[in-house]
Amino acid sequence: MISNALYSISIDLGRNSISKNNDSLEHMKYAQKQVSTVSNTLAEDKVSISKEAFSALNQKLQENTSETSKSTIETSINDKNIENIKKQMEALKQQINQLKYDKSEKADRMRRQLQNQVNALNASLLDLLGKKLSTI
Repeated sequence: MISNALYSISIDLGRNSISKNNDSLEHMKYAQKQVSTVSNTLAEDKVSISKEAFSALNQKLQENTSETSKSTIETSINDKNIENIKKQMEALKQQINQLKYDKSEKADRMRRQLQNQVNALNASLLDLLGKKLSTI
């Protein structure tokens, strides 16, 4: 009796799993059909562009490329100028430090002149940094 009950339970479980497998199989077939339909539809969809629109697109791309290369060149030049100004400012500051302990009137005039040059270079540096920031 017990073995018959186990046998009938396993048959029932087998039937349930078969029906679940059939449902899964049906779902898989449905999904495969949907995928093929969608891929066929996508294959049929095409975009066409007129010759005028195509040439306008090419022209726009060329303009953007030339603007980008100009911007890159300007940035490179600005970077070099910034480095040159920094070096000049450092050299002027060293000259000012050399005149630091000289209390003569001539040394005082020279310090003021050198400091004015540092101030002018500082203004140029700020201008170049502003240009660099605006290109970023």
